[in-house]
Amino acid sequence: MKTEKVQITREVEQDKRILTYQRDKENLEIWKLESDIEDEKYRVDNFITNGVYFVALEGKNFTCDCPDFQNRCSELKIRCKHILAVENWKARGGQVKVKEQKFDPQKYLIKIKGKDYLEVKYRLHWFRQEHSDWGIKSELVKMDLELGIAIVRADIYDDKGNHKSSGMSMEYQKNFFDYLQKAETSATGRALAALGYGTLQSLDLDEGVEKGRIVDAPVSLGASNGRNGNGKIQVHVFKPSGIIENGKVNGTNGAARAEEDNEGSKASLRQVRYIKDLCKDLGEKPRIDVARLSRENASMIIEGLQKELQERKKK
Repeated sequence: MKTEKVQITREVEQDKRILTYQRDKENLEIWKLESDIEDEKYRVDNFITNGVYFVALEGKNFTCDCPDFQNRCSELKIRCKHILAVENWKARGGQVKVKEQKFDPQKYLIKIKGKDYLEVKYRLHWFRQEHSDWGIKSELVKMDLELGIAIVRADIYDDKGNHKSSGMSMEYQKNFFDYLQKAETSATGRALAALGYGTLQSLDLDEGVEKGRIVDAPVSLGASNGRNGNGKIQVHVFKPSGIIENGKVNGTNGAARAEEDNEGSKASLRQVRYIKDLCKDLGEKPRIDVARLSRENASMIIEGLQKELQERKKK
């Protein structure tokens, strides 16, 4: 009975992935990578999550580094949608767009107040196609939870580490609940636009976006494993200034003014306890309702508090 139940579960879960693949296949792009070993390796660009995932074929067995395969599919011995995409690509004889083919931004333009706008996720894809060995670094310059303000700077470097472009953005909690992520996305878009990855009428370089409050959904700057397309580490730097000022944790009403987030994205109990412990180690008391932070904001605050604690210990 147990074996039959496992088999049924496996079939149900596999059917779910097949349906997901059928739904998302137009947003998946496959490249076969050159490899010195006998195993075949493939890169799958997922335009929906803006992630880059790697599929390997060892003998007759496929593996993928996406979270779904690592956390669920491998245990049930089923295929994730990225593996299904590679299998389908192979079945078609590898008839896929050549990697050298130039990105056509005209296909992805949308109209905002009569002007053309290219979403940041497509600018990133365009950028990666032409400069897969370049890197993007995002830095939290200031975050004030009390005022509900986040300022983020994004810098682009070439493969030799030379600085090529930068962009900065400030977002307000009153406009976006996930204002920190929006600021990062906007800063990245501006840095890319400064290099020509945008449109001639790039809204995020003038008042169009600011007045219309058009900011893309948050996008990942690299793959889910923390690397960009060429395997380099994607760097995110978070400064403690703005999180702690004048010896106090910023923010009395910033979190309270925010609308209730959905349960799945709230800070975990472990994060809440850890923030309180770090504040205690710093000799301060949180002036915000830490439990109402999102997971991502909690993680960034933890990183800033840890750095502040390390700097104080050095003194």
